[in-house]
Amino acid sequence: MTTSTSSRPVSAGSSTPQKWGSTEEHTRTGVTVTLENNTNYMILLCNNCTDTGENSLAGEWEGGRGVRVVEELTEVLNQAVKMVNFIKSRPLKKRLFQKMCQEMGAVHISLILHTDIRWLSRGRVLNRILELKEELKTFFQEERHDIFIKLHENSTWCLKQSYLADIFMKLNELNLSMQGRLEGIVTSVNKMKGFQRKLKSWKSAVQKDDVSNFPSLQQPGYKGLETVKNLILNHLEQLREAVDKYFPSLWIVSPFELADMAEELDFTAIKRDKFLDMSADSTLKVKFEKSDVTLATFWHGTLGEYPNLAKKAISLLLPFSTSYLCEQAFSAMATIKSKQRNKLLSLEDDMRVALSTIRPDIKSLCSKHQSQVSH
Repeated sequence: MTTSTSSRPVSAGSSTPQKWGSTEEHTRTGVTVTLENNTNYMILLCNNCTDTGENSLAGEWEGGRGVRVVEELTEVLNQAVKMVNFIKSRPLKKRLFQKMCQEMGAVHISLILHTDIRWLSRGRVLNRILELKEELKTFFQEERHDIFIKLHENSTWCLKQSYLADIFMKLNELNLSMQGRLEGIVTSVNKMKGFQRKLKSWKSAVQKDDVSNFPSLQQPGYKGLETVKNLILNHLEQLREAVDKYFPSLWIVSPFELADMAEELDFTAIKRDKFLDMSADSTLKVKFEKSDVTLATFWHGTLGEYPNLAKKAISLLLPFSTSYLCEQAFSAMATIKSKQRNKLLSLEDDMRVALSTIRPDIKSLCSKHQSQVSH
């Protein structure tokens, strides 16, 4: 992906995530956009302000409690970004900080700049600040920057920052697990459901003062967990409810177990009747339970008897669940068309070679051409 020198926190945006809707809705907007937006929606609960200062989806959905929780965490993120900008945007301070880190024997000698376009940068920025906590504190003392010194000496602020660093890293891990050529809508939703169960488990543990799931909160010298306990519990609950609201169970995965919930599914009256008929078909149930039958194969086989249901199911299975392939193509294009090749007009052949999964037989290709030997 391309890089950016922007250091603003990623804006929440003003578009509203869409719930799984009708087949026509998926065809129009694309499941890729829907799933990506909803994954980002969970991240937006940590970042509620847009560039124009409007409330994010989390604040509108959760009401006053959600706004307060998100505002507190957003303020911590913004303050952490300001610390990084204070050093990274000034070459002299950047060199002085690097020299100090070397003299103090730090693991790293520089901070990471948070950019809009690098969607994994939040967690990395916050973790790097935690790793260089003592170096930053010493540097700000020498610079006599009272605001940043007070923040580092504030245990409540440090606890909030540590929690943010851990939750962003967990969200990054979830996002990365949903990338890949073989990723589908079913596997993505399953991972989201698994993450939802983790959130419930983490909340239960925090209620018992067990923060082993958030290692940054266990750093030596961190005291006063009770001051941020309710904040963490509320935020974890918001994340869990967001997953539950925007990622309901897919009926295509277990059609024979959801007969009692047919009224809750997004079906027309005719399709609902057909769904109830199909869920009572024992022959189809046996085929569905066979281990060698994939979802795509099963639903394709029902096109003759239940065409409307089958078409609706296939329309959910066909689209890509994430924009991984598009981003991969964009990265390949950015690599091919560099500054040194800025006059390159046609990229079709180069892109085809870069993105193809077929490995070229170099020996066979070379054998068909005569080498030009020197005279």
